[in-house]
Amino acid sequence: MEPTVENLDIKIMQLDITMAKTNVVLDAGTREAIERQLSTLKSITTEIARMRIEVEAKKLVAKETMTDIEKWNTQLDPKLGEADNEVSKVWKWFDE
Repeated sequence: MEPTVENLDIKIMQLDITMAKTNVVLDAGTREAIERQLSTLKSITTEIARMRIEVEAKKLVAKETMTDIEKWNTQLDPKLGEADNEVSKVWKWFDE
């Protein structure tokens, strides 16, 4: 997927959809489904991080101000933090 702001927004929507499924998957207790959920969460967040760096670079090339880039960037941090919490929740299930 081409790293654009629009495609990054799509990935974030996919992350939202995936995160919304975590509790249902954990409640079902099927190890394979839980492993898939963990893998999907990690895969999407890795893709978002990669795309974020590339979109940042495009913004720099386009001579956007650092203030605008930082403002845009800080909008992603809470979403990635939520994903990290979901990953921790899954790991906790494995530890129990």
